[in-house]
Amino acid sequence: MRSSIACARCRRSKVKCVNNGVNTTCRACETSGRECTYPQPAVTGASMAAAREAARREISGGPDTSEAHHPPKRQRVKRILPSGHTGTKDVSTKESMRAIVDALDPTLLKPHVWVELFDIWNLHYSTDLPFIHHPTFLKQLRQLTPAGEVVDFNSPRPDRGSTMPPAPDFWLLGFLALTAKFHLLLVTHHSPRSATRPSNPLIASHYYASACRVRLAMAASEDAPPDLHRIQALQMLAFHDWMSDQGLKAWSGTGTALRYAQSLGLHIEASLDDEPDARCVPLHYDPPDFGGESRRSSSVTSIAFIESEVARRTFWSVFIFDRALSNSKYRPSVVHPVDVHVQLPSSEQTFTFGRAVRTACIVDKRGGHGTNGSAKVEGEPGHSRSKSLSHEPTDEGGVPWEQGPNEGVVSRYVKAIDLYGKILLYADWGGRKREVYPPYSPHSSWAGLHAQLSAFRTSLPRELTLNPDNISAHITSRTSTSYIALHSVLLLCGVMLNRDLVSFLPLRTGPADGPTDQVHSSTEDAKEQKLFWETGARELFRSARDLVDLQRICQQEWNIAVETPIVGFSVYLAALIGVYAINFPWMDPNGYMSQTLQTPNPPPLDKASTGLEAARFAMEVLSHLRARLPKASGWLHTLAATHRYFMRTRRDFKRAFCVYGDKTMPGLAEGRDDSRGIEIALRDVLPQTDADDVLDDEMPDAPDGESFEEEDPEDKPITVAPPPEGRQDKWNAINASAPAAPPPPHAPAHQSTNGAHGHGSFPRRDAPLPVRESVGGPPASREQAEAWFDGLPMYWGADDWVAFADGGEIKEWLARVQERGRAGWLGTVFEGR
Repeated sequence: MRSSIACARCRRSKVKCVNNGVNTTCRACETSGRECTYPQPAVTGASMAAAREAARREISGGPDTSEAHHPPKRQRVKRILPSGHTGTKDVSTKESMRAIVDALDPTLLKPHVWVELFDIWNLHYSTDLPFIHHPTFLKQLRQLTPAGEVVDFNSPRPDRGSTMPPAPDFWLLGFLALTAKFHLLLVTHHSPRSATRPSNPLIASHYYASACRVRLAMAASEDAPPDLHRIQALQMLAFHDWMSDQGLKAWSGTGTALRYAQSLGLHIEASLDDEPDARCVPLHYDPPDFGGESRRSSSVTSIAFIESEVARRTFWSVFIFDRALSNSKYRPSVVHPVDVHVQLPSSEQTFTFGRAVRTACIVDKRGGHGTNGSAKVEGEPGHSRSKSLSHEPTDEGGVPWEQGPNEGVVSRYVKAIDLYGKILLYADWGGRKREVYPPYSPHSSWAGLHAQLSAFRTSLPRELTLNPDNISAHITSRTSTSYIALHSVLLLCGVMLNRDLVSFLPLRTGPADGPTDQVHSSTEDAKEQKLFWETGARELFRSARDLVDLQRICQQEWNIAVETPIVGFSVYLAALIGVYAINFPWMDPNGYMSQTLQTPNPPPLDKASTGLEAARFAMEVLSHLRARLPKASGWLHTLAATHRYFMRTRRDFKRAFCVYGDKTMPGLAEGRDDSRGIEIALRDVLPQTDADDVLDDEMPDAPDGESFEEEDPEDKPITVAPPPEGRQDKWNAINASAPAAPPPPHAPAHQSTNGAHGHGSFPRRDAPLPVRESVGGPPASREQAEAWFDGLPMYWGADDWVAFADGGEIKEWLARVQERGRAGWLGTVFEGR
């Protein structure tokens, strides 16, 4: 039966209390193993009437002002949201019903649950946060409970210390904040499924993140000095915030963790310190060092090396986030490689077995960067206390070096992230638009970054090269996470570098012509320039196709999906290049991302699928990510808005130049149009309401007499409408005699109208497209058509990449950008102009 009285916990949680009467254990408390208590019943019904009658009698007999006859009013309990919860959008209208004090409930978090969560950690986070030593974490859990044990809530509450991994509470809660959203038991525990809404994985994630922040605040209030566990917990929270579209909070948390790490001296090893006589000293923490006397002796123990390696990997995890979340001006990188005097992470095998090794530094003090050497030998000019690695398998103490083919994947990933940060910085500053030399010049920054990327790929050993056999081998050997993350970063860098070499709207150019806004040098050989542009376009589409095929092999053949922001962003970039190739297929002559594959050399990883199928699969991956990675929703909306803009501009170009244009222009050439397939794919992966908003409803209202429907330009009776109020034309309406209007007064001084626009400032389409007034009427003038075309954005800048590094929602970033008058291509496509 359902009682009219609910227990205290159900009343506080505002959920249905199913019990057999007052003072009986309700179903919810019985399931969770908690004490079931009932509040004192309120006076109701006849009792209330009797109380009112007694009060009237007392009043008639004289006023009684004693407190006994005036019980205090019950204060309404104010609902307090968990720390960090905005209570406004996206995740859910409700948070977890569970109390923060029960976050580490041992009746729920059994040892076998921790083991399952550790497998989730290894799949998704072990490369970006590589500081967990597997045997140490699992040893106690494996000894406690068989793997097949199920949760029994009726059993006595066990001692929490005996069922948890050996770590502080805030560390465990940070661990749960990242892994709980992948665990079905924890998701349903914090977000039960109902008839009206499914379980929300992000509710469980936010619950544990809030509990972690509470425990970290308690630790900070005790004035305890920082330690490795606190730095690691801050990194876990920063990762959670980054995945939750809270980039500023993630960047701030990483900054705090970085300063804690520097205060502990994690970025300097005594044997690699090039200023050993400095009087400053770190805090109390002093990790074991293998460059001094301990390295020269044979008494280096396995435990000491593991402790030292955990400290190093903690610092490198902070370094990874510092690179991923920084930009050029307002979030600069705090740590620079030249200031780091600690060796790179060892391989996973040596870390697991505790075998002491020496690895390279990220910077060679002799002038190189990311080489296998670390520094000159002490005593040489410009010395450092570290030793060169050339031709020496071991150091003077007999500790082996890990170099060349033996270098660990995490070490290579750190170097790849450092290169990623350099290319992001270059793109954020304006890319080739800010270069003195053209990109095909060996003196250009583009050429230097491209050479570093090519050298990095060439240096990979055979086991780490990208091919289907290696993908399968790494998956079966449980090393696929670092392998996928490494190649996702390298391919992402390749896409962003080569995307700078093509026009955003190549309506008049092919892949060998280069971008229309690039000033071509007349002193260079024209044939070599054409080969350079064509090679860049080929590498662009090949890198995008490899990204899709990597995910296809992992997910379709092996059911493996790594869900991190960088991997997700790389998939988005591949889908964006697919949208571009389908709309402008002449830019992809090899057919990597267009409909027909032309047997390119080298062939893609998956030869059986077309470019349209590859783009569609990338969109399906992003759709799957939406449940646990809110950023994916913004990426899908960007793809839809970009595709809509491409289709409109192609249509408008045909209408503007159908009379004056040369039929040899790619934008006017007749051919197969597969752009409709992209729209169908977007409608399949987006929810119906979002698809209607992005593809239709968010389209700007058509001017009077104009339709956005695709029709034959020869049969379209359209009149030109005046521009909206408050906006100024760049050219005159048809048959007007006044001269063309100047650029808007608010436009930047360096903004041009000839297609070579300054970085981040593009003229907008502030006037309707020049079309015929009516069927059979005079066409628009050639000058009007050219003026419209010159107002289109041609530079494909790094807007989406910078927005990703910003870490928030794309539209929020666009709003801040447009406030400063820096609307680039991303703002243009979302405005629908």
